[in-house]
Amino acid sequence: MPLLRLENVSKDYNVNQGFMAGRGIRLSALAGVSLTLTPGQTLALVGESGCGKSTLSRLALALERPSAGRVFFSGQDLNALSPRRLRALRTQMQIVFQDPATSLNPKMTVREILSEPFIIHNRKENMEEEIIFLLRAVGMAPEQARLYPHQFSGGQRQRIGIARALALRPSLLLADEPVSALDVSVQAQVLNLLLTLKEQFGLTYLLIAHDLSVVTHLADRLAIMYLGKIVETMPAAALESFAGLHPYTQALWRSAPSLTPGRKPPPLTGEMPSPLAPPSGCRFHPRCPEALSLCAREEPALQEIGPGHFRACHLEARL
Repeated sequence: MPLLRLENVSKDYNVNQGFMAGRGIRLSALAGVSLTLTPGQTLALVGESGCGKSTLSRLALALERPSAGRVFFSGQDLNALSPRRLRALRTQMQIVFQDPATSLNPKMTVREILSEPFIIHNRKENMEEEIIFLLRAVGMAPEQARLYPHQFSGGQRQRIGIARALALRPSLLLADEPVSALDVSVQAQVLNLLLTLKEQFGLTYLLIAHDLSVVTHLADRLAIMYLGKIVETMPAAALESFAGLHPYTQALWRSAPSLTPGRKPPPLTGEMPSPLAPPSGCRFHPRCPEALSLCAREEPALQEIGPGHFRACHLEARL
């Protein structure tokens, strides 16, 4: 049974600000997204800012309800659960936020921060021992529990955030851009820590990122999102062959920082269109260097072009 399954999920928001107030305008953040995450797997959801990744994460954790479609966790429809049952299930799904500087309460010590999950869910037995265990698990000393977040570096604060997320032993850990706010020198340390913790705690990861190079050595599978839609899902190893990739995936991969001489960004111009008025047909066609006339008229469906490799593109697959 999949641990997490999104079934044709869409999310719209009413826009009631500024000159659009009262005009009944709706913003389409997600449009018919389907994803499956199996136990023990690491799925990386990758795309530019504004493509709908964070919206999808909120729906996956039942922090918001979809406008259409369903979200299942361990076979249970999250929208059909009572508040009491949903609260109990939340111990199995936790999140590591993007910016540790804002996700940790500056007025609380590390001990108080790590105590919160146990207190909220009435699991205070052996709490002190658990706090020490969590700190050591993320590479920190037990005596640091008396300090405040401002007394730590960005990488250390993110380790505290990870420890808090692990407190109740979740099965799913959603990491929303977990290293984008950190110095480059610290990013690899945090990513390696996540890899170690996955094995130690038996975790399933949903990683959200905008840089493919950040998640390739962590992820088993990749899901590429553009303007509220999944345009490609594939094994992470498919990036190495570069065969049959969606033009948008190619653009993301080539744009990733590299020390390889001669690796140049693709001819990708312009910005992502507004979700208030998405383009017709393939949503990527206004920026695609290989767009066909068909792309502006007809939306491509996700089709399997290789083992476990699905792509939504009118171009013939070059495998």
